[in-house]
Amino acid sequence: MLHPAEERAQETYYDVLCVEETASYEEIRAHYKAAVLRSHPDKLSSKQAIGDHQVVQERFLKIHKAWEVLSDAELRAAYDRHLKGLKSGPSVYADEIELKDMSVSDCGDAVELIFPCRCGDNFSITLDELEEMGFLLDGNRVLEGQDVSDLAPVSVTISCSSCSLMICLRIDST
Repeated sequence: MLHPAEERAQETYYDVLCVEETASYEEIRAHYKAAVLRSHPDKLSSKQAIGDHQVVQERFLKIHKAWEVLSDAELRAAYDRHLKGLKSGPSVYADEIELKDMSVSDCGDAVELIFPCRCGDNFSITLDELEEMGFLLDGNRVLEGQDVSDLAPVSVTISCSSCSLMICLRIDST
């Protein structure tokens, strides 16, 4: 389950494109095209562009990012799980940790990140599971692939394999 580091009242990608969460690909595409035409910095009048250049550019980039996520079936599914996690309410964690706090275990088939639980067992997540959530990590546990400098910090909830405790693994772009 993904949780943003920011407030929960943040505008969703569905809000950005003015579509329902149940919208089809075609509906999302149509709303994206309309939003791009309405908000493209080159299409706005010179008065609007001069006064709010930064705001206009940020809005345009939000629209593009929303399209990027919602147009890809896998990314949209991950994003929908993220929203579902937000709606389920706040979770209580035994600890909040960062990638650097976890040890690496190569068990042949998969590389696993492990953090000890106070019950004596471990919290663990594989690099494959993180990749399914959209996080590609290099050997030094640093995000790789896309331009990560503008990613907002997010966290992944990991449950202990023996008890009911959960930890919050914070994934930052640094």
